[in-house]
Amino acid sequence: MATIRKRGSKFEVQVRRKGFPTLCRSFHAKADAQEWARFMETQADRGDMPAPLRLLGRYTFEGILERYRDEISSKKKSFNTEVYILNALLREPMAKYPLNASIKNPG
Repeated sequence: MATIRKRGSKFEVQVRRKGFPTLCRSFHAKADAQEWARFMETQADRGDMPAPLRLLGRYTFEGILERYRDEISSKKKSFNTEVYILNALLREPMAKYPLNASIKNPG
């Protein structure tokens, strides 16, 4: 359900759907706010909303890199060079983290 409210000279839109993060955006014109709200609600009905962060916890950077290396990169002319780079990235500690983890810089 979309909610539109006036905040100062702008119109703030919030679109909320169960199981998905709240989407917010501000507009100068109310018509633009209504149009965006309708568009986002249509996307929600189709299942095209952004993935919730908790779903990203199922995947790691390592898993995505390996899948890319095996399915996409293997079909390229530059496969040998890309595999070298991808394997170097896979050795990094950050590859083990889930995609929804916040990594703090130790330095």
